[in-house]
Amino acid sequence: MLSPLYSPCPEQGMGDEFNLMDHSDIYILDFSPNLKTLCKLAVINYSLDQQGLPHDIRWELNAMTTNSNISRPIFSSHG
Repeated sequence: MLSPLYSPCPEQGMGDEFNLMDHSDIYILDFSPNLKTLCKLAVINYSLDQQGLPHDIRWELNAMTTNSNISRPIFSSHG
């Protein structure tokens, strides 16, 4: 499973959990996923019906498939 990595936004103050910057080109590889993760991936890959699943699992599936928009683009003045 691939997960995006987030870090504090350099334009904002350090330590504020709401000022995160999305590094969408950095991923963490999970070479040993647990059964729950494998099941969630199967639901996504095979477009299985999610209506009978518990709310927290549906939320996690939504989080896995929704694009992140937590940070705005940083415009550089360096050309």
